[in-house]
Amino acid sequence: MWSVSAVLTGLLSFMAESAATTGSLESSEAEKRAIAAASLQHILDTPALRDLFPTLPALAAAAADGASPSLASLSLASASSRAAAAAARAARAACDAGEPESAVRALEEALSALPPPSADDRGPLLSALASARLALGDFEAADAAAAAAGAGELREAAAAAARAREAGNAAFAARRWPEAREAYEAGRRAAPGCATLAANVAAAAAQQQDWAAVAEAAAAALGLQRSGHKARRRLAEALLRLGRAGEALPHFRTLAEAFPEDAGVATSLRAAAAAAAAAQR
Repeated sequence: MWSVSAVLTGLLSFMAESAATTGSLESSEAEKRAIAAASLQHILDTPALRDLFPTLPALAAAAADGASPSLASLSLASASSRAAAAAARAARAACDAGEPESAVRALEEALSALPPPSADDRGPLLSALASARLALGDFEAADAAAAAAGAGELREAAAAAARAREAGNAAFAARRWPEAREAYEAGRRAAPGCATLAANVAAAAAQQQDWAAVAEAAAAALGLQRSGHKARRRLAEALLRLGRAGEALPHFRTLAEAFPEDAGVATSLRAAAAAAAAAQR
């Protein structure tokens, strides 16, 4: 099964590199441009394709008059635009799959390695990068990407989330658990895609021993970032305390594989296994 990150890496390699791969063909820059021009002409000659690329006929006419770049350049620019849009869509899919780290890496590579896109091409990439950074709780970087994209709503979300986390952290440090939890919840409302804030809510709820709330918030955090081990551990422990050992067990197994030397995880795994077995009798 191909992971989202592997697909993104393949897309970037195909669009940005010239290294030989299985089944690939080598050609000169001139040959590539000639093929690009022929591809554009094929689009112009095919009604169904013209409907898919409605702006190309006018651009091609301008190119023929010498008022805009060559047909080959137009075709290459169109390919760059499609690659940028595809990278943005794939990155959002990675975030939806709980892999914001993969999305960040792919988007940063796309912005630096793909043929220089126009401002219109950069916008979707930067907006997707801002969303991925927001999911990871990197609010400063999210704001910078959103500012570059001109995405005002994302900037507002990053600023509100940052303020809420700061207030929550201060209350948490002072052991004011209800206040900390409410601040983190306010941050979640401002940035519902932020895994960090959901995990923070779970941490505050755990201090209040509100295990149902811990389970809800930790599960949300884990859905937004599958690699969140703290959220997974809080979820597993909350499920165990709620008498749902069978649901807790696979999470403890995942943690035991990731942290084989953690005695606490090993103890919890044995407890969950015993409770799950007892529930089946």
